[in-house]
Amino acid sequence: MLLGACASAQTPAPREVVVNDAEGRVVETFEVDGAGRRVGRSETFHAEGSPAGFSTWRHGVLDGPFEKRSRDGRQVYRAEHVRGRVSGDARATRDGKTILEQKWRDGVLVEMNRAAARPIGAEALAEELRAILGGEAAGVRPAEGAPEREAALKRLKAYRRLCDVPWKDLRLDDAAGEACDAAAEVCRRLGRNTHAPERPEGFDAARFELGRKGAMNSNLWGGGDLVRSIDAYMDDSDPSNRAHVGHRRWCLNPAMLKTGFGRRGAFTAMWATDKSGPTPREPRYVSFPPAGCVPTDFFPAHGVWSTSFYAVDVDAAAVKITVETLDDCYVAWDAPLEIEHLRVADDRLGGAPALIYRPVAAVVRPGARYRRRISLDGGKTTCIDHVVEFVDPVVRAR
Repeated sequence: MLLGACASAQTPAPREVVVNDAEGRVVETFEVDGAGRRVGRSETFHAEGSPAGFSTWRHGVLDGPFEKRSRDGRQVYRAEHVRGRVSGDARATRDGKTILEQKWRDGVLVEMNRAAARPIGAEALAEELRAILGGEAAGVRPAEGAPEREAALKRLKAYRRLCDVPWKDLRLDDAAGEACDAAAEVCRRLGRNTHAPERPEGFDAARFELGRKGAMNSNLWGGGDLVRSIDAYMDDSDPSNRAHVGHRRWCLNPAMLKTGFGRRGAFTAMWATDKSGPTPREPRYVSFPPAGCVPTDFFPAHGVWSTSFYAVDVDAAAVKITVETLDDCYVAWDAPLEIEHLRVADDRLGGAPALIYRPVAAVVRPGARYRRRISLDGGKTTCIDHVVEFVDPVVRAR
């Protein structure tokens, strides 16, 4: 009787589950316990039947080694889950040679190829940007005049913080603001934006000279709303601007210390050519989108990418840019993305020459990740190697 009671209480043996695709091919096999939870080893397969990888489960939770494989089996990624989150060392190899080393901590990638994976986490970055933006982060639209100028300054500061260029001491300058007001007034009278305006008929000569100075030294926009004008300058990806992205490069000039804003109706101006700030030793380059986390409301969906280089000359013939799509483990499995609009703008707008390029298939949505590598010597060495990761927006939709 006792033996019979023990036998009836035994835990049922795990049951194997086979998952097939619509054509009947096996795509996954795994085991479940009596409660329907995954246990043990789960295996996945590519459509043609080659192994795609395996994972280890304990009571329905990923816990233990896992592996991913390319279709041809030449590339392998190995890591480990600890209570559902990737932790510890991970490595990718191709033909047995290490191509990527990582360190994970509690589900967060902290190191890639012995360098920090990202400057700051997404949540911490969002908190910083919201603090800089103030009311705009809550969707509050500023009144015209001084409040709008202050809000535009905060928006510019947020972009500069995101791109890791000096931003805290950036301030409004009264003289620059007056010149921008005059520039916007001149452009409004002319009915168009121009950096080299002619004097409108009947326009006060002294006022025109101030406006001409402002137009020569400012970013100009015709869409009204000073805050939105900062987004337009940072976008700079329309056919008439993407060859230079000059507005963007002036906005991100590390030496900028002072700016000003002016508006007359739909015509706006931002003083852009100030270089009165101390020349910083860092950064040696400024990219947009920058390395690390990038909120999707801070980069346009159709935007061209750019990298300005400080204290170094750029030879177009020696430039090599690689942008690869990454999976959820920050591993690239496919060929690099095609690059279009690639050129070197050596006009030194914003204080430095710039590479301008656009990865054709790159998308701007939360969770999209890319590895960007840039060489300036034909691929002999790599001067930039980092992850660009798009994350949730920080500003509420208006």
